[in-house]
Amino acid sequence: AQCDLRVADDLTIAAIYRWCGLPPGTGIVFVPGTDLQATVEVAAQLTTLTGHTTDCTSSPCALVLTRHEVDRTLTLLTAPIAFG
Repeated sequence: AQCDLRVADDLTIAAIYRWCGLPPGTGIVFVPGTDLQATVEVAAQLTTLTGHTTDCTSSPCALVLTRHEVDRTLTLLTAPIAFG
């Protein structure tokens, strides 16, 4: 997912919906092993799953790999993105 970096302050499913959206051409990725390599197109303007809009040219954004753990917690792996 592409997310407003505020998602890192609230590791909940609700925060994923509030602060994250899917970059063009992406969706759910199942990682069967321990390694993932993917090319992802990011957008300068992000529309989240709940319709919130973030301008990633002026607010910090990141690509986020979200893992739902068996104990129902979330683990986020973030990679900051920048424009300009």
